[in-house]
Amino acid sequence: MRRRRLADVLDDHLAAEFATRDLDATMATMADDPYLNHVPVLTGGIGRDEVRRFYEQVFIGHWPADTTMERSPGPSAPTRWSTSW
Repeated sequence: MRRRRLADVLDDHLAAEFATRDLDATMATMADDPYLNHVPVLTGGIGRDEVRRFYEQVFIGHWPADTTMERSPGPSAPTRWSTSW
């Protein structure tokens, strides 16, 4: 089985979070036992159930409708992400 590139997984993850707002697709991009520390608001979760609850009740779909994610080239990395709302 060919391993997916981390950048491809991140693309799928961000598309599920921001473009399709698909909770199941977002969770499918994560490890079996994820840990999420959402620093801006000091929330998140440890383990699949807590992370899923965070995404469902706090994050996915709970931001302004005009929120977008864009790729932009960076000086030290081929791709950087920025969020706008």
